[in-house]
Amino acid sequence: SKEAPVLFRDICTKDVTTATRTTGVVDVARAMRERHSGDVVIVDGDASPHPVAIVTDRDLVVSVLAQAAERAPGLRVADILVGKELVVVRDDADVVDALEAMWHAAVRRAPVVDAAGALRGILSIDDVIVALADQQNAIARLVRAQPAKERKARSSS
Repeated sequence: SKEAPVLFRDICTKDVTTATRTTGVVDVARAMRERHSGDVVIVDGDASPHPVAIVTDRDLVVSVLAQAAERAPGLRVADILVGKELVVVRDDADVVDALEAMWHAAVRRAPVVDAAGALRGILSIDDVIVALADQQNAIARLVRAQPAKERKARSSS
């Protein structure tokens, strides 16, 4: 039987930690710690939030701790987002195209959106690696099973 293609909506993390541009960076760091997450997606809108940015644990280290640790309690997300390009991935996107966009932007995580641009999840390179490993495992099972099927077919003829 032919397996269905892997879509980002199937492999992304759907329980996304979100904040707004006015959220304090200390609150973002606390949310990451509490949720065991390396990122927080910054959104506009409440009913159907649309991602506008992403803050990673690395952003907090490089942009806050290494440059302005003493000012951290007063900093807001908007203060550290200067010039940062957001790469989003459509939930029905082609894997190769989406990974290429992430590679060109040098990002390891991307918000996953639906056709209307609403946030549906977050995709990490780790998610992709696990999905690819699962596919390779399925291929390996097929390769291992083939000789036994051939022997069985020959013995019954």
